[in-house]
Amino acid sequence: MSEMKIESSDFSDIIDINNSGYYYQKEITIPPGSYTIKFSCDAKRVDAPSDPRVLVFRMTNFQMTEQE
Repeated sequence: MSEMKIESSDFSDIIDINNSGYYYQKEITIPPGSYTIKFSCDAKRVDAPSDPRVLVFRMTNFQMTEQE
């Protein structure tokens, strides 16, 4: 089990994750201009010898929708 932190100026969540996947949904209001969401994780680095990046988690089907 590993821990993932998702943080911004408006919220902070800590999620326990593993290699089986985890469904996460968060509704937030993003003000005009730039907005940063930081993801950090203490999981073991993925073994990807040809990729120099430090890969520890994967995001699939990320969606952001505009509310009217």
